[in-house]
Parts: sequence; C-alpha cells; structure tokens
Amino acid sequence: MKIDRIEISFLEGSLEKPFGWSQRWITTRSIIVLKVVTDDGIIGWRETYGSSDSIPVMTTIAKMVIVENPNHLGKIWNKLYHFFYPGHQGTPADSLFSKTA
Repeated sequence: MKIDRIEISFLEGSLEKPFGWSQRWITTRSIIVLKVVTDDGIIGWRETYGSSDSIPVMTTIAKMVIVENPNHLGKIWNKLYHFFYPGHQGTPADSLFSKTA
C-alpha cells in the first residue's frame, strides 16, 4: 500500500462570540483538513491547526510522503524530521509509534 495523494483544505469561519486570552482576541477559527488516499482506495482524515499561509508548507510536506507506505509512520516521521532538521539525531521514530495496527 502506498500514499497516492493528499488533498489539503483550509477551513475558516467567523465566531458569533469572540474570545480572548493573554495574547489576543479571536474572531475566527481555522483548521487545515488533510484527506490521505492510498493506491488501494483507503481514505484517512486528519486535521491540524494553521492559517492560509500554511498551505504552501503543507503542500511541500504532502509531496514528500507520496508513494510512502502509510503503515510505516516511523520512516515517514524520520524523513520529514531530517528534512526540516538536517544533521539532528532526534528521538528515534520507532519509539514514538505503536507497532499495533
């Protein structure tokens, strides 16, 4: 099984009642939704925080994992980690992910 494509959608909506905390007031909420499709038709969904400015980076990341096996999370994690932090050792990805399906 391989990742065939990742569709990225940015969603944003205005809040009826703004709220705030120590850094600023919020009048809208936004998320990025990822639809991961494998070559054998399995679809997975994920969401992450981001703004519309995040889409180019998310697109670059998505292109890097196309054709990877989605079951090999450690390999994908290491590939992305070493791309963004070249030369760093980091925590071995195998210890971060469960071996159970």
